[in-house]
Amino acid sequence: SRAPVTCEIMTAPVLLPTSGKILDRASITRHLLSDETDPFSRKRLTADMLVPDDALRARIQAFLAEHRKGKKKPDDGDSMDTH
Repeated sequence: SRAPVTCEIMTAPVLLPTSGKILDRASITRHLLSDETDPFSRKRLTADMLVPDDALRARIQAFLAEHRKGKKKPDDGDSMDTH
């Protein structure tokens, strides 16, 4: 699952209880250092209020493991090297 703000794959998804949105812990923690509000609802939010989404984290880890397992090696003709 991709973070709605950064569009990167989340490594530590957390639920923002003040809006119901899920963000990566690193992204929301950075935001909270300068503004202790939920970026979606503008309600007060602190780092200790974040709820880890362990089920989503497990699904992301399984997806990444499966993706790595099926990934081709660069020397099998699928390389992006064009020279």
